[in-house]
Amino acid sequence: MSAHIAFPALTGSNEPATVSAAVLTGLLRDSLRFPGLVVTDALMMGAIVARYGAGEATRTAFLAGSDLLLIPPTPTPRCSR
Repeated sequence: MSAHIAFPALTGSNEPATVSAAVLTGLLRDSLRFPGLVVTDALMMGAIVARYGAGEATRTAFLAGSDLLLIPPTPTPRCSR
């Protein structure tokens, strides 16, 4: 699972790893030869949505190398009995 943290020393930018091709494809797939599925953290988290918007975050994460995009629905309160 990717994280919404930046690796400026590795990527040269402050973009989160979730949307970074340098991290997901360059480091994870190419350098570390990770053969499994790359899963995003929730793309509806505040910092991601505020910076990219839901649609752009989804597109960018996919192009960066994610295989499974997590976009949870807005939580609704449980009914009390």
